[in-house]
Amino acid sequence: MIVSWSAWLVSIAMVGALVASTPRDRTGVRPALTAVNVVCMLYVLYFIFPSAGLMIGDAQFTWAIGYGGWESLQQTMIVGTAAFSAFTIPILAIRFLRDTSPIDTVRAKSGFESVRDQSILRDPPVWLILALIAIGLALKIYMVLTTGGFESMLLRLSGNARETGQVSGLDSGDIGIRTLSGVADAAATWALCTALARRKHIYAWGAVWLGVLMLSYATVGKRLTLLLPILAVALAVHYFLRPLSAKIFPLAVVGALAFGMATLLFRVYAPAETAGIQIDLNQVPYARGSILLFYLNSLEFSTVEMMTVVIQNSQQIISQFGTSENAFLQLYVFPALYTVPRAIWFNKPDQIFDLSYSVSSAILGRRAEDSNVGYVTTLIGNSYLLGGLLSALVTFAAFGLCCVAIDRSASRATVSVARVFGTAVLLVLVFHFFRMGTLAWTFLIGVVQQYGFLLGTILLVISVSAGSGKDPADDVTRHLLDEPSTVATR
Repeated sequence: MIVSWSAWLVSIAMVGALVASTPRDRTGVRPALTAVNVVCMLYVLYFIFPSAGLMIGDAQFTWAIGYGGWESLQQTMIVGTAAFSAFTIPILAIRFLRDTSPIDTVRAKSGFESVRDQSILRDPPVWLILALIAIGLALKIYMVLTTGGFESMLLRLSGNARETGQVSGLDSGDIGIRTLSGVADAAATWALCTALARRKHIYAWGAVWLGVLMLSYATVGKRLTLLLPILAVALAVHYFLRPLSAKIFPLAVVGALAFGMATLLFRVYAPAETAGIQIDLNQVPYARGSILLFYLNSLEFSTVEMMTVVIQNSQQIISQFGTSENAFLQLYVFPALYTVPRAIWFNKPDQIFDLSYSVSSAILGRRAEDSNVGYVTTLIGNSYLLGGLLSALVTFAAFGLCCVAIDRSASRATVSVARVFGTAVLLVLVFHFFRMGTLAWTFLIGVVQQYGFLLGTILLVISVSAGSGKDPADDVTRHLLDEPSTVATR
């Protein structure tokens, strides 16, 4: 018990040190939205927070009941804390050793002044923004109407409600239409970011943006599809309206919890109300009649339990893949191949099972192919599976250095709406890599499922670049691949 709590306190101290030492960016403040701080928030949400609940509950597990107990939890706490220390120590060393002299006068000026320069804020044609929004909304509504209407749309948000209402799932064509409709999300987000930069029509475009995102969430029920536009707008607020300091980190964690709870309850109660299902939380063992416990004890925060399953059962889980090499291919390579069209890959499997399904199979005592749910272990569990503690340490050290490179590039770049979008994309990829734990699934969720949003973004960047008399390809490359820009250098 003492070791577990000690590891927990060390974890909090490391998060505090990383957030407090965040380097200042061009706005002159320590920004809250950096790759390192995103990882810190995820570590709080998926390790520190759930482990505290387990230790308060005397190490009794809710989802992996057979793996509970102080001894197994202690091992997980040691592995998780050691992995995050491999992430933390190199970053703190780099920050301590780098030149800490005050940033120069130009960069110390508020980013608000520089972004008012018209050479930075080149707007895409209004007709293009409106056209993308109209096309995206039309695709969303078309998908809803051709798959049973708005009632069926709500029923699909819950498996039980869908079965009760006898509503079929979406096929690949419907999902493709829904993905392409993300062009509306991109255009609405770009318009709002531009409004924030110019400080004009913020409320009008904010209402449009909120309406588009609400419809997007209702059509698919996946909150992670909202992450990219939300991060882009938050970055725009930071650079153009009001700097978001790292001091708000605790509030951001609370906000993330509130957002998660609101979206989960919508997915539970909206379909249930539509299907006429009565929900009694007293009948849910882990909720104990409380809507708050219903959320805090949900699968969302079962990550520490699932890490324990991986640590205690790594050989059994690896055996489902055959060898460690096959496990690596299955986790890091094969899911990306899922994007190959069936017209090219004729015998492409209908489903690809990853570590999360192998973890659920270990708990439920069935094959991964027979599991209908996957349990996330985050990068901590995935990296440990492939090579034990050493693998976790190396993975997190490399991950930390990548995050430092992303943050350093973002802090030095010229501010523009396109730059905001590029930074948001990188933060989303960092988010998914920590949460999912593999590059392939990061690509699937962070890129493939965002094809529509990314397409809209590329069209908007090309229109801006073409309007400036530059080669569009150069601007697209510079903005999206995060190459430092020379536009409007003073």
